[in-house]
Amino acid sequence: MFSLLQFNADFSNRFGISMCTLCGGGIHEHVPWKKPFRAVYCTNFGVKVTQILMAFSLWLGGPPEGRIPGDTETDDSWGLGDVPAHCQTDVYLIHDLCWHRLLGHFGPGELHLGSLFEALELLPYTPGYSHRTLRSNSPLFLRTSFEHQDIRRDGRFALPVLEELMRLGRDPPPSAPSTTRRRRTSHRRRPGRDGFQRLPLEIIEEIAILLPTRDVLHLRCASRGFVAIFSSRTFWKTRFEINSERGFLLPVLRNYFERRGGRQAEREMDWRLLYHCTCKLSCSWGFRLEIGTWAVLRWIRDTAMALHAGRPRPLDFRGMGLYHYDNSLERGTYREVVEIHAPVRQIAVSVMHETARPSVTGLEFFFEDGSRAMLGYSCRGAREIHGETRWKHEDMPNLYFYPGVRVTIDIENFHGFSVGRDEASVCGVMILPGMGYGVGSSDTLERFAVGDYIQPRPYHPCYSSLDEVYQVTAVSDSQKIIDLGVLGRGRRRLNQISEERWQEVFNWLEENGQIPAH
Repeated sequence: MFSLLQFNADFSNRFGISMCTLCGGGIHEHVPWKKPFRAVYCTNFGVKVTQILMAFSLWLGGPPEGRIPGDTETDDSWGLGDVPAHCQTDVYLIHDLCWHRLLGHFGPGELHLGSLFEALELLPYTPGYSHRTLRSNSPLFLRTSFEHQDIRRDGRFALPVLEELMRLGRDPPPSAPSTTRRRRTSHRRRPGRDGFQRLPLEIIEEIAILLPTRDVLHLRCASRGFVAIFSSRTFWKTRFEINSERGFLLPVLRNYFERRGGRQAEREMDWRLLYHCTCKLSCSWGFRLEIGTWAVLRWIRDTAMALHAGRPRPLDFRGMGLYHYDNSLERGTYREVVEIHAPVRQIAVSVMHETARPSVTGLEFFFEDGSRAMLGYSCRGAREIHGETRWKHEDMPNLYFYPGVRVTIDIENFHGFSVGRDEASVCGVMILPGMGYGVGSSDTLERFAVGDYIQPRPYHPCYSSLDEVYQVTAVSDSQKIIDLGVLGRGRRRLNQISEERWQEVFNWLEENGQIPAH
């Protein structure tokens, strides 16, 4: 089969760079941590992982990163995965540093290469890939940008110090002694009414560790036996394990303990207070990107384990659709969720321009059953525009100036959004009405794009197409939508583009002299 690995190698010959499947960063010799990499690939005998390979400059005649590895370069430390039941579709190049970050999410005996390979096939395109749809009737256009990789050190975006995250935290008030005494007396009076009160704290802690924090806190209202969990240091510490809600703080905590003397600092840590302080984060935009990377690695682990065990796998995501993994927000923001319970027939997009760029302030969904749901808001007095018009080309200085516009778009199917954004807000969206529309075509942009939407660039838009959308999530502040994500069911990476189409792309590049003839 014509693999993406071959395409990646030919892309490297043309542009001097390959891309990591997990982080989207380049694989090249100019940055030390980007030079060593591995390949995860499928053979007739199973899934394999290479030993560490080193990237060399293709412009200096070095070997291409995308070559098929030899048998002597295979690392069998992780065993040999089963051949996936479906046709081979891809080979994945991964920075060695990113590979070890992924391994950190798997416990002993949890990693199965065949399931991991299938999970990688379900992963959306990472920021380093071009998000432009390849259509047989459109010229090939590949563009990529790596500005966002410059802010990373040793593979991580900017990590804050722990004191920065806790600077607004306050110790909880002490319980009133009389109230505590009365409650303890009440427990002793009626032990038979609540079965959990018969259990020792150790068993209650083991039960609570398996549940999301929100469910545990709700259980306190149903059973007095769970009241003690609120003060359990053991329980709150588990919230900071790598696959728990605050697992993204693990490197921050390691840095903190190294500076403060190791085990003694860990014993003195107030885990409950730290959890409370990190529900509302005061952090940089770069750290939000780091949290997103952690969520993706956790999703890969959850998906691979579900596939191996034959359990229903997590929903596919596009954009920033994994907020439920960390349940944290930046200060001054809030989260809204719309369940797509019926076919969507119209979407109204509200956009207003008050800063350097326009900002999307609201999205309203009109369902086939007559119901509607709103994310964000629409400014009163906004200009109402409906249907397919040429309103974007009218002779006006700026259509989005206060009070902005509210554009209602008719659609037959809803498959997600392509989002143009910066670190401050969502600047524009394009509704994705189906797989038959090219993301970059002028007709699609004319009909379905609203706001300051630029043809997709890999470092900030979220190419969010799914076969079925079940849920749309928006994070907003008081003025605008900051982020968007969707959950649903999608398809494997290359199923959207047939083997014949990849061969056409390859032939087109070869005929135009953009890759060497073979």
